[in-house]
Amino acid sequence: MDKLIHIICFFLLTTLLQTLHCQPHQPQTNLNYSLCREESYNYGDQLSNISYPFWGHNRPSHCGGGDLFYLNCFEDQRKNFTSTILLGSQNFTVLNINLTTYTIKMRRTDLADEVCTLKFNDTYLSPNIFQFPT
Repeated sequence: MDKLIHIICFFLLTTLLQTLHCQPHQPQTNLNYSLCREESYNYGDQLSNISYPFWGHNRPSHCGGGDLFYLNCFEDQRKNFTSTILLGSQNFTVLNINLTTYTIKMRRTDLADEVCTLKFNDTYLSPNIFQFPT
């Protein structure tokens, strides 16, 4: 009887180990991070050599800091190249990004041709988005 229990335990343990060892592995996506160093964000005259956390246009998404830092590119009717960023529910035209001083100069896209507006919108940004690992 003891011998039968040992055989059953050995069989169950062997089966369990084989099952754990043969679990299908998740396929690793082959992201080329070396391109992130080589490919900075460049679009138009005002934005060039922009790197992490921003991405878009010629810079792949895996080189950026997530959807929040996506720069959308377009050419307007006057053949001006413009980059925009969506913060909260408000769209902003990015005028300049200075990675040395960590500043962004931008304006609300809907106020491009107007100085004053009667419509006020609040845009709340979580302070957590500005914390980067050191």
